[in-house]
Parts: sequence; structure tokens; C-alpha cells
Amino acid sequence: MGRLFLIMAAALLLSCGCSGEKTAVPRERRICSLSAAAAVILEKLGTPPAAVDQYGAVAASPRTPVIGKGSAISPERLLELKINTLIIWSYQKNTLEHLTRYGMELVTVEPFRADNYSEQVMKIGALTGNVAGAQKIIAEYEKTMKALQNSSGRKKRVYLELYTRNRGAGNDSGIGDLLRAAGGESILEKSALTGTEYIISRNPEVIFFVEGFGSADEIMSRSGFSAVDAVKHKAVFAVPRRLLVEGAFPAEAVAFFKKRMN
Repeated sequence: MGRLFLIMAAALLLSCGCSGEKTAVPRERRICSLSAAAAVILEKLGTPPAAVDQYGAVAASPRTPVIGKGSAISPERLLELKINTLIIWSYQKNTLEHLTRYGMELVTVEPFRADNYSEQVMKIGALTGNVAGAQKIIAEYEKTMKALQNSSGRKKRVYLELYTRNRGAGNDSGIGDLLRAAGGESILEKSALTGTEYIISRNPEVIFFVEGFGSADEIMSRSGFSAVDAVKHKAVFAVPRRLLVEGAFPAEAVAFFKKRMN
């Protein structure tokens, strides 16, 4: 009987650890990303998101569940998918703070720009426990961007139309960063609506528009555009929408812009 008691006691100690306390089992991260760029990085790290929002669906795998649009996401759907971590934009934090009551961790990211891309990749790498993978992504990004960057000095004047007539991407934006890296410069400082007369007066040498939102023929036939260099040289190009998701495919986007600006 005494021997049986000792065996049971030893088994109990082993199950609890030497300190007599139970060892906490780390929970598996089930990540929902409301940032399309973060979703792409998660895929590259080998830990694809368990869910995305409607905007992120542009960059995520077609099999990834979509749980809403922007900040309008369903707690019930998140719980159904066993989500316990949300990657959100910093400006969404106040709106989505209530989700912490369901035991969800909120991790914020900033809009992706050329000067913070590496830092944000490292943050996502640390979240997933794959810092080495994040360092590899950063090294490949920096190597590719360095090879692609235009060093001629003169930047081509560019008008990149965003989804609707006369709304352009500005220099002070993630897309502006990509255009500069490719050897261009937006005719707008900020992303905003502008006038047809202003576009003509700035005489862009290259015009880009979002694929599926307009056509080269329509843009070239606009009143007064026949005097614009981009139209004269038929340098009007559609851009795949996925390349305009800021922070998602930066090197691929720069390569695309550079090829069409040369």
C-alpha cells in the first residue's frame, strides 16, 4: 500500500512540475488581421491569418474567412472562428476596444510607409514568434528595393488616379513612397480630389489608374488631356488593385511602376 502511495505521489509531482505548480500551456494564436499588409506578412511568415476583413480579402488567400468590413466586424463570428488576437490599425483601437471583453488581444499597426516597413514587419514577426522569418522578409525587401530604385536624379511627373475621376494619390502617402522609389513623383502633394485644369497644368508624363476603375481610352479622351505628355505618348496604364494595398506588395509595385515609367 505504501509503495502504491509513493507511485501516485510521484506521478502527481511530475504532472504539476517540480515547483508543485501547473505549467501554463501557451495558447495557440488565432489571428484576424484588419490590415491587408499585415495579412500578407503573416502569410510569408507561414502563419496565415485565420480571418480578414473585406479590404484584406484583396491580398489574402481566397479561402480565408471574411468577418466584416473595417471596424464593422462581428464578435460572434470572431468567437465562432476562435479568434483570440486581432491585428488592427492604430486608429481603430478606440472603436474596437470592447472586443477585449471577449478575451481578444488587440495588436495595432500604423499605416505602412517606406520609413516604418521594417519596424512593422518585426512587430508581426515577434507576435508570431518568428523573428528570424521577419528578418528574412526585411532583408529581401531592402535588397530588392535597393536594386529597383531609380538613381538618375530626375523624377517623372505622375498622376495616379484612385478609383474615381480626379482623385489622385499624393506624394505624402504609401503610394507616393512607391512612385518615388520607382523614379516618379506625384503631381499632388496630398491624396485628394483635384481639378481637371490642375492635372493638365501639371502635365504628367505618366498616368496610372486602378484596374477595373476606368480605362486608358476614357482618360485619354477627356477634355484637354490631348495636350498632356502622358496622353501624347500613350503612357496611360492600369495598375492591379492588389499592388495599391499599401505595405502589401511594395517591391512588386515598385517594379511595376518603374517598368512603365522607363
